[in-house]
Amino acid sequence: MTWTGRSPATLHYVHPARFVKGPPPWKDDTWSLACDFDVPPAEQGSDSIAQVRFLVPAAPDDRLRPGTTLWLYEGAALVATAEILD
Repeated sequence: MTWTGRSPATLHYVHPARFVKGPPPWKDDTWSLACDFDVPPAEQGSDSIAQVRFLVPAAPDDRLRPGTTLWLYEGAALVATAEILD
């Protein structure tokens, strides 16, 4: 994950995420993404490593594959870009 501003000082982070590549409308392609860190992002710098998963069973888990990129939001503000590595 690459943070656009201050990295959170937490081991568990959940916020709305949108696929960078995906069909409109956006409101139907937004999912709550849970990010679990071994080390808080604030201690890792602007780039962080996390285990990620969607919160709801109906989410498209099959799209969380290497090379997929998602944007994470806090309200309307883009706060991070996540790239799935493996």
